[in-house]
Amino acid sequence: MMLSCSRTTSKTYHTNGSINYENQKYGFSIKYPKSWIKDELDQREQDYATVVEFRLSIENSPPFVTVYINDVEPKHNSFQSFVDDEKKEVQHDPKSSIIEFSNLLVANVPSMRLIDVEEEGYKRMVTWIPSVNRVYEISYSNKQEQFLDHLSVAEDIIHSFKIIDAIVPTNNEQSQRANSRDDPLLILKIRFAKGEITEEEYERMRSILMHDG
Repeated sequence: MMLSCSRTTSKTYHTNGSINYENQKYGFSIKYPKSWIKDELDQREQDYATVVEFRLSIENSPPFVTVYINDVEPKHNSFQSFVDDEKKEVQHDPKSSIIEFSNLLVANVPSMRLIDVEEEGYKRMVTWIPSVNRVYEISYSNKQEQFLDHLSVAEDIIHSFKIIDAIVPTNNEQSQRANSRDDPLLILKIRFAKGEITEEEYERMRSILMHDG
């Protein structure tokens, strides 16, 4: 399992009890505890990218704090329009129930938050932060009974977020990302992190992939 890689233009450095992660490709920095693991994914889908995941354990198990980049489509004439569509998607999911929807400031930027619970026993807190032509999304996910145990750490990670100047990747970096885009283990990991599959399904499919490999 890859914990850190160079598929993106990024760097990390230590600061007073935490590690600062900078992603110059996607234009943001964020701090996470020294005791947590960084897993840099850089997995591109049709209209979003899963950039990096932070978790407490080297194993792919909760708690997760994951950073996504969403492309703003032409149909979204505002940040509110984007968030409304995201909220509707959750509302129409029979396996999910929204328990909170609110406004907040992240990096002095007016942002929005949604908290929902899922049938599989997971609880998720999604924070959306607008920028030019994109929306940053930071998701904290944990088992429902353990959600409060790591909430303060997740909040610290989220509120350390900053938008920085982005750097366009070189052709070589683009080629490296293309080679890893269809990695089935990465895709499986992302689906689990987003709550699309249960832990049992993740372990079963991971075992099949590892055996076939």
